[in-house]
Amino acid sequence: MALKTNGDYICKRGKWFHYQRRTPKKFNEHFKQNHIQIALDTDSEIEAKARAKEFTRFLDDYLADIAVNGDDTDQKKYNIGLKTLRMCGFKYKTSTEIVTSKDKQDFINRINSAVKAPGVDNKKAITGLIKKPDLLIGNSLEAVIEHEKLKLAKKTPDEVRKWKNPRIKAISNFVAVCGDIAVENIDRSDTLEFRRWWTDRIIHEELTANSANKDFGYVKKAMRIASDNNMLDMPIEDLFKEINLKEGVKKERHPFPTDYIENTLFQHKYKCESEELRLFIFVMADTGCRVSELTGLDALGGDIILDTDIPYIKIRTNKYRGLKTAPSKRDIPLVGSALYAFEELARINKSVGGGFKEYLGRADGLSATLNKYMVENNLRYGENTTLYSLRHSFEDRLQAVEPPEKVHCSVFGHKYDRQRYGDGPSLEQKKKWMDKIAFKV
Repeated sequence: MALKTNGDYICKRGKWFHYQRRTPKKFNEHFKQNHIQIALDTDSEIEAKARAKEFTRFLDDYLADIAVNGDDTDQKKYNIGLKTLRMCGFKYKTSTEIVTSKDKQDFINRINSAVKAPGVDNKKAITGLIKKPDLLIGNSLEAVIEHEKLKLAKKTPDEVRKWKNPRIKAISNFVAVCGDIAVENIDRSDTLEFRRWWTDRIIHEELTANSANKDFGYVKKAMRIASDNNMLDMPIEDLFKEINLKEGVKKERHPFPTDYIENTLFQHKYKCESEELRLFIFVMADTGCRVSELTGLDALGGDIILDTDIPYIKIRTNKYRGLKTAPSKRDIPLVGSALYAFEELARINKSVGGGFKEYLGRADGLSATLNKYMVENNLRYGENTTLYSLRHSFEDRLQAVEPPEKVHCSVFGHKYDRQRYGDGPSLEQKKKWMDKIAFKV
């Protein structure tokens, strides 16, 4: 949260100060976000106040200029102009660049094309008379979303949100460090400064290099798409050359021991707001499914089948979630603690056909709530166990009874590397091996 001090707006992120100020409502149309934020590049509060005061003076002058003259950049006109240039085989140049260029043939070709072009705007585009607006990095995500429209169309709203969030974070981080500058003005010094900022965070905040590298990748792609869409011909690869950071020793998530699951996790007197949270532990322990696969089960849509000789669940794409990979689509027999839990869920959530009613389609919410509960109630087995460790535990237990590789892959939704024939292992075959490790509840 920003702190206003003697007319300055400063906030602290980690050890560094940043300038942060809400955008006046009457200027909202000129800004993508409802606040302005920029790195002050200092960990001294006194220096931060001095720099913030200077930036406030600059910002006030800028807003006053907009109030009088308006913002005369027009992205829509520019985009239309680019389409005209592409159709005519030209690149964008200003009128000054066209006139002063040594390529006189280009000048002649443009004049001839402009004479034939219909409409004043087309003539202006060809002769370099349309103003090129600043394409700010802070606005670059819109073009990425448009570029990935086909991929996003196959995702659920929650999956789209999860896809957007890390990209929004990456671009926001870049803006916080380097400012919301025009994409074409970003140079190697900016990407290196972003790298230094991430290096400092990793050292002081115990973050991972993987987090930094994801940010670099998202910003790089946004810049590449912006460059391609606006004919900027930017040296994107050079800007990000050797920018990635090397990962240190990666923390591994450990499995829960079998007796710990049975004697501690199952026996604990859960004081959760929802009985679904306790039952989720039982389901995951004897299915090994991913959290999103279980919270995405659509009982009314036929994903949970209990009234049959071999009760089972269907892991498949539906309106609540997609699948991580193609092999993730599978049927899982319900045995042991998982069968017990789904029978309980069918009873308490009868109105929706069973399954997880409160957390339907809310994998992140359930995972965060249960992981927090585990920490607060000392239910973790060492520091490197989380809710997801139940999947690792299930895999270890299944591997211990040595099922055929095809059965193992089919249960877990992993890719089977050999040539595949037929429909794969049946429910009976999978149940045979899962029964060997099922908990007695």
